[in-house]
Amino acid sequence: MKSAYIYEFVAGTSLMVAMYSVFVGIFFFTYGAYVEKKSLEKQIDNIVDSLTRNIKPFIPPGVTTKIIDEIPHASTIRLTMQNADSKAADNNKKVKKNAVEMLAGIAIIGVGVTGLLAAVFPKFINVKTLFKKNLTLLVFVAVVEFLFFTFITENYLSVDPNVVKGYIVKAVQNKKKS
Repeated sequence: MKSAYIYEFVAGTSLMVAMYSVFVGIFFFTYGAYVEKKSLEKQIDNIVDSLTRNIKPFIPPGVTTKIIDEIPHASTIRLTMQNADSKAADNNKKVKKNAVEMLAGIAIIGVGVTGLLAAVFPKFINVKTLFKKNLTLLVFVAVVEFLFFTFITENYLSVDPNVVKGYIVKAVQNKKKS
């Protein structure tokens, strides 16, 4: 009887891995990518605003408006980044293709193991029950992932504007020396 639990555990775990891998792949490349884009836009706005907000004291009188007019706004920087975005898009296509192949393989193996065990041990394994149980757990995981991405990831600022300011000051000092 102990082996019945092992068969059910292996079948359930295989099905769970298959279902979760499909969910994670779809979720990451849809909502995750959307949240990452919004987060990046917030970071750009934060850095540009931080850099331009405190720049006036460092600019000699009479030159202030000309220099400030030359500083690009965050929207201009985002527009400039679109060229780099096309290169990133090409790379991302390759990454997505590899991810889909890998996750599809995992899903096929997981469903295959579950199906095989259910076929060999039908009195121990009820695929419908396993599917319902794993789907219920997946719903909870999906809700937690959605909330985490929405409230944490979207608002996380990974770049400190003061660090960027420090790099700019160092770069200006190095240019001045050479």
